[in-house]
Amino acid sequence: MSAIMLSVTKVLAEFLASLRYEDIPDEVKTRAKHHILDWIGVAVAGSSAKTSRIIADFIRRAGGKEEATLIGYREKAPCVNAAFANGFMGHVLELDDGDVPRSYVHPATCANPAALATAEVMGASGKDYITAIVAGYEAMIRIGASIKLKHYGKLGFHSTGTCGTFGAAVAAGKILDLNSEEMAYAIGLAACQAAGLTIGFGSDAKPFHAGKAAMNGVIAAMLAKEGITGPTTTLDGKGFDYAYTGGEPNSEAIIRDLGKDWMIMGCYMKRYPCAFQEIFTIVDLVKEHDIKPEDVDEVLVELRQSWLKGHGYYTDGSSVTSAKCSLPYCVAVAIMDRQVGLEQFTWQRIRDPKLLEFMRQKVKIIPSSLPDDAWEEKRFPWVTIKTKDGKTFRADYVPRKDFVGGDKWSKEMLQEKFVYLASRELPKEKVSKIIEIVNKLEEIADIRELTYLLVP
Repeated sequence: MSAIMLSVTKVLAEFLASLRYEDIPDEVKTRAKHHILDWIGVAVAGSSAKTSRIIADFIRRAGGKEEATLIGYREKAPCVNAAFANGFMGHVLELDDGDVPRSYVHPATCANPAALATAEVMGASGKDYITAIVAGYEAMIRIGASIKLKHYGKLGFHSTGTCGTFGAAVAAGKILDLNSEEMAYAIGLAACQAAGLTIGFGSDAKPFHAGKAAMNGVIAAMLAKEGITGPTTTLDGKGFDYAYTGGEPNSEAIIRDLGKDWMIMGCYMKRYPCAFQEIFTIVDLVKEHDIKPEDVDEVLVELRQSWLKGHGYYTDGSSVTSAKCSLPYCVAVAIMDRQVGLEQFTWQRIRDPKLLEFMRQKVKIIPSSLPDDAWEEKRFPWVTIKTKDGKTFRADYVPRKDFVGGDKWSKEMLQEKFVYLASRELPKEKVSKIIEIVNKLEEIADIRELTYLLVP
């Protein structure tokens, strides 16, 4: 910020409203397509979850104009309702992308459903869709990074629900071609709907947050386009940053290096359907030393302070969502099954008496003495397995940026994950066609060439 105080909201809105496909570097466009394909696969697989079926039934009963595709279902719904359902489905498996350590948001499942539903209604092009996704990631990650751990760890807000609303509003706003004034209104209207609490982790509220962020973002963008005004100083003074950090804003960080540092380039894609991507270190440790569950005496696990409330509790087998967010469960199943895939998060598996007994009797959570930021900067022993014969084995914590950054995924790895997920619900020919279309998304004149493939 210069001596002449700039309006962060105005600068961001002007940048996002004026952003065109041609302004985006080629490597950023390619990365956007990778994240789009990744999210589609996750949402398709997530559409068959029990809770997703409940959401789809709820949307179906609500009725309304058939405008946008419900992924995985043979019907359409009003644009805002489709964004809600698809956002929920895209997060329910805990396999969608994320951004750590900057913002602690899951961007894909907020920006994509908002942009996709709006694009289907508008008949927008593939270039429009790519631009909308890049812009949406810019908004939510920049805003999330400016409040980060004060918001998420200290005050208990779920950043995907709060900051994701901005990303969805901007993504939808790009499809609707909002001008800078309208974009500022949309950002303001998004702020007034931003919600989500980490206390919801372990319940169906977590994917609900993502769905509502997508839905609320579409509402904000559509109303801004129609002339409904929102506060145009949302990101300034005593605005969103001030209110959602307990009076400790860092708003100027939002517009730092706009157009130079592209947020999507620092996001990661997930290999494991849970909140703990570092779990691979435990699987590797158990395999390397052939540690059998019956030989384990004690498992000590260090957990960062900001995650204790949301992730440190023990699951009682009450829900799959609870298990995905429970570090004790994930550690236990990694040791017992030597893998952490979708098969480890079924209703039958999470209620297995032997697994629950192992988790409760053997796995102990230790609050970390390290500051939260240190968790993203260094390796250190975080899991210690003690066996009955007196041996001790340790797994190192690996900063997430070192092993799951988007640049670590080859095109082949990404497509393998997509095929594995999408094939669970879609026929082989549709799975192949989706890959083909997303790979050449910039050549697609109407996004409906893609959306019609997203149902069985």
